[in-house]
Amino acid sequence: MRFVAYRVPQGGSGASGSSELRCDLGLDIIAMDFPKEAKVPTDIPKGWAPPVIGNRQVMVDRIKKANPVIKFSDLVSGILIGDDFALQIDLGKEEECSRICFTARGNEKAVGAALEVLQLFEIRGIECANTSFLDLDPESPAALRKWREYLDQAQSPDPEAFQAES
Repeated sequence: MRFVAYRVPQGGSGASGSSELRCDLGLDIIAMDFPKEAKVPTDIPKGWAPPVIGNRQVMVDRIKKANPVIKFSDLVSGILIGDDFALQIDLGKEEECSRICFTARGNEKAVGAALEVLQLFEIRGIECANTSFLDLDPESPAALRKWREYLDQAQSPDPEAFQAES
């Protein structure tokens, strides 16, 4: 997890016009059809090559059908913009996709949307900052929410508002 700066169109609609600069939490995720027996990324065998997840056009169609709010400017990249979050999706340029890259920014809704795509294709993602599998457990977005609440509390100008847990 890291802090990132990004622009969000006013109103969160993705329409052209003015935009707002935000600084928030960011999460980079790379998703592949990782071996099911791998409990942690270091369990992935040396020389392992990711299998194809699907045809890029078919994948875009499935993603858009599952979540029509996700907009694809082409068959490579899509974006989902909400009031408090943004999720970028990169399918790569190969016709047969073997990976999906996500950049989640803002609140836990971005991670939740990425998890929905992972579940759609029955694949797992690695959270790049700490090189661990992003849990497909529905509670994963809640963990990000808890971390965000902690940061908000820690950054509060009111010293009484911050209470570190021991």
